[in-house]
Amino acid sequence: KHACGLNSHCKGIRHHPVCSCSPGHVWDPFLGCQIQKIKECTEHSDCLSNRTCSNFKCVDPCDNVCGNNTICTVENHTIACACKPGFVGNPFQNCISQEIKECTEHSDCLSNRTCSNFKCVDPCDSVCGNNTICTVENHTIACACKPGFIGNPFQNCVSQVIKECTMDEDCPSNHTCNNGVCAETCNAICGLNTICIIKNNHAACSCKPGFVGNPFMECVDQSTIELQKKYYIGKEKVTWTTAIERCRSKDMYFASITCPSEQNDIKRACNESGISGLVWVSGSDLGSAGEYVWNSTGKGFTYTNWKSGEPEVSDAYPCVALHTLDYKWQTRACRIGRYYACEYFRS
Repeated sequence: KHACGLNSHCKGIRHHPVCSCSPGHVWDPFLGCQIQKIKECTEHSDCLSNRTCSNFKCVDPCDNVCGNNTICTVENHTIACACKPGFVGNPFQNCISQEIKECTEHSDCLSNRTCSNFKCVDPCDSVCGNNTICTVENHTIACACKPGFIGNPFQNCVSQVIKECTMDEDCPSNHTCNNGVCAETCNAICGLNTICIIKNNHAACSCKPGFVGNPFMECVDQSTIELQKKYYIGKEKVTWTTAIERCRSKDMYFASITCPSEQNDIKRACNESGISGLVWVSGSDLGSAGEYVWNSTGKGFTYTNWKSGEPEVSDAYPCVALHTLDYKWQTRACRIGRYYACEYFRS
């Protein structure tokens, strides 16, 4: 009993057990027999040409051999991997979609397109800045600001405000050009107790009658002070209007000459300064043609020292200057650069 192994037969011969494996089984009948597998093949040639021999069986060798998006073929027991149509790459690893190349250079595209990644594209996308127009000609980009805008078209264009004026002459005669806008010339220019006169786009501030001081800051009642007038000569050449500002910046007033002694005083100041030529003083007829007043006081001329033939009453020559050659007064164009005289008061 139990002399033979599993899947075996026992036969007694001459009182001894003889063990043999059951049909279809092999191995040691005393230990145990196993089913005998049938060998389908021992080499590739035992199989069809599109199969190979593996573990004594004819199998499809394409399983898990080729990469993604591939086609596997077997011929004469030999594997061949290839990318599917429209795909490129290593068929034993991975194949990716191959897009059809629309272009390889700009000239392959229309003149208003450029070649990018083998495609003809509009090159204007995100190239120009805000408020711009992008055009393409012969595959070349051109950015420009939209009408009414200015700036760098490759960065940003901003609205261009239409300027009402660029110079005083663009405005009415009683206005000046301020930041592209025609504005009232007298607005907030003159100080207290002053008179503002506008002519030919220029503002002239003067003290009210009976007042003295800096008309751009404040004029005070002349009867309340007893001061001695002094003169200062500016050695740089400026326009008549700028001379007012220069005197003001020095806490002085644009010079007036109201009597012979003041005429001598200003002559002395000019000689001491060493300058030679025309010198602006504050007289003008900007308020009314032929009616000359001193800008510093607002008073009309009570004393004059006109050169022969002067004054020349003309819109072209409204401002008064004196010449160091003879210290006679002349009328000249206000916009010409000349030396200038300021006055100040000391007790």
